[in-house]
Amino acid sequence: MIKPPYLFGDNRGVILAPFNVGYTGLKAHLETCELEISEENIKNFTLPVQSKIDKHAFAIMDPEEFTSAILPISFKESELILTPVEYKQIINLRNSIFKKVQDKIGA
Repeated sequence: MIKPPYLFGDNRGVILAPFNVGYTGLKAHLETCELEISEENIKNFTLPVQSKIDKHAFAIMDPEEFTSAILPISFKESELILTPVEYKQIINLRNSIFKKVQDKIGA
């Protein structure tokens, strides 16, 4: 199991979000480390371990504010296998809108 984040001390302003990087080989790396790609592991960022109980000390990022990152391993987008579906849907919607704009301007 992939462990959830651990919050210690003053966490005001901390925003938790899913893993936003996909790269060729990520799945193989997870398998090598015997880390399972499961719904529980994908959403564990929503249930951090806290050193003191303060329900308002952190926030979960809204899917509409989520974006992916591209690592310079291959310079291309890869599937976000550790990202919840609702976050992937926003990325896909944003990419389709961007593609339409590119097509209109001939990019």
